[in-house]
Amino acid sequence: MRVAVAGLVIRRFALLALLSVQCISAHALVVGVDGLRVTKNGIVFNDTFSDGVPPPSGPFGPTTYGVFGDVTGAETGGRLFLDSSRGGLDANAAGAGRLDNAITLLTSTSVAANGLWVTDNITAGVRFDLVTPAGPDFNAYGIQLNDAGPGIPISENLQISVAYLQQVGAARIQFLNQNFANGIIQTLGIVPLAPPAGADQIDLVFARVLDANGGLTNQFRASYSYVSAGTIIETGVFDQFGTMFEGEDFVRARVFVAEAVIPEPSTYVLMLAGLLGLGAVARRRSPTPAGCSA
Repeated sequence: MRVAVAGLVIRRFALLALLSVQCISAHALVVGVDGLRVTKNGIVFNDTFSDGVPPPSGPFGPTTYGVFGDVTGAETGGRLFLDSSRGGLDANAAGAGRLDNAITLLTSTSVAANGLWVTDNITAGVRFDLVTPAGPDFNAYGIQLNDAGPGIPISENLQISVAYLQQVGAARIQFLNQNFANGIIQTLGIVPLAPPAGADQIDLVFARVLDANGGLTNQFRASYSYVSAGTIIETGVFDQFGTMFEGEDFVRARVFVAEAVIPEPSTYVLMLAGLLGLGAVARRRSPTPAGCSA
């Protein structure tokens, strides 16, 4: 497993290096974050982004968050405005390039008492101003639970997002399980974005699933709620659960706004040459498994 994950990390960084030669933001998405709320065994973390000091500052002090991309001056008027065009270059589990503007709550990955641990009853939710992502290419905003940390590459990632999906040509609310170790994205649920009259915000929430005896499982339930003037007016819950804690013993909460990476035309030739080179290296280095014909 460690070899497979290491190989995935190398391939992912190689792809990002190729994409970073020259990319453009074709359809920036800007969304206001009204609050992030995380609970651990009833203990509440709540950030309303109302002090005007953007991340990494927060309720835990000047290093509350990790920041991906640029959020300078982004906290104003009781909102944190995440802008995909100010994002850093990233890729999903399938290798698709993304511009990703995000914050990660820096709970501990090594000390259970200060982290979101396998032994904890956890919820994590975010309230966004309601925005309908527009195409023609992918863009989205949402919340993730993942198992990445200092020196620990991402393996598992659960995601609830409001996204424009090219395959349907419209915005949807989707619940995904991204397995970075195997390069697989599983859709656990998808529903139309259909806000009732008066809705101006949306909550996206994860909650740990308990068994029949009230014990913790490794599964999380995903839900969404439409909000009008601060009051929840409609809620939906996805039927299928997502699983964490199969690799690491912790999770972290991450809030993001993202868009598809659009390489400039001159970049495609360099990307193709680089990918062909990676393929050649992989063929030279990969031994033929015992019992398999080459």
